[in-house]
Formats: sequence, structure tokens, C-alpha cells
Amino acid sequence: MEELKRFCKGHSDRVYRSIYLPLRNKENAEDFTQEPFYRVHKNLYTFNQQAAIST
Repeated sequence: MEELKRFCKGHSDRVYRSIYLPLRNKENAEDFTQEPFYRVHKNLYTFNQQAAIST
């Protein structure tokens, strides 16, 4: 679980920026930024250890 926390912390700024730029709305960008990390957490059990976690 610690690896997941590091992953989220390490990628959240990049995800936020890629969402904020087209939206130009801070609140929506913050909400939408949570979705990919929720999906990672939800599907972590299917993660293939041969791939990079960022793929």
C-alpha cells in the first residue's frame, strides 16, 4: 500500500495539470484527478508485476 501512496503522490501533479489545462476549473480538475487513482486502487489486484505501474 505504501508503494501506491508514493505512486499517487508522485503522479498527482501531472494528472492534475493534464486535466486542469482543458477545463480551466480548479474544483472540477481536483475532482477529476481523483478518478484515475481510485481506479488504480480498485484494480491493483490485477496489476501485472512485469509492467511499470505508470502504464
